[in-house]
Amino acid sequence: MITIDRLALRMTGAQSLAGKDLARRIAELLSAAGMEPGSGAAIGGLRMQVAARPHDSADELAGRITDEIVRSLKRSV
Repeated sequence: MITIDRLALRMTGAQSLAGKDLARRIAELLSAAGMEPGSGAAIGGLRMQVAARPHDSADELAGRITDEIVRSLKRSV
């Protein structure tokens, strides 16, 4: 099982409610990602930057962020 204790987003120009909705959608997508358990090693943290495109919907941005998190986790585990 993979556990994420904390997900922090730093967003410029976004309202608080929009940020909470985006974080909730990312959590849902990560839950559905179906990653296989790794070696049990703990990862202290991951940092990444994903720029929003001008016409991204919240779902598209959440998907791109989730994809990057999954890629980073696969490289780290």
